Amino acid sequence: MTIAVREKPLKLSWLEALKRRLFEEDPDFSYYNEQFRRFDAGFAGERKVDRE
Repeated sequence: MTIAVREKPLKLSWLEALKRRLFEEDPDFSYYNEQFRRFDAGFAGERKVDRE
């Protein structure tokens, strides 16, 4: 049995850092927040499939 170790994608780390640095009033905040949410959900889904 092979155990896959999935690392956090670089783009997800980048979006997480950017989200922390932007103010909520910034016009681009909602766009990057949505992108982060989608990538995070996708990564969580991949990790769930790895466990199966």
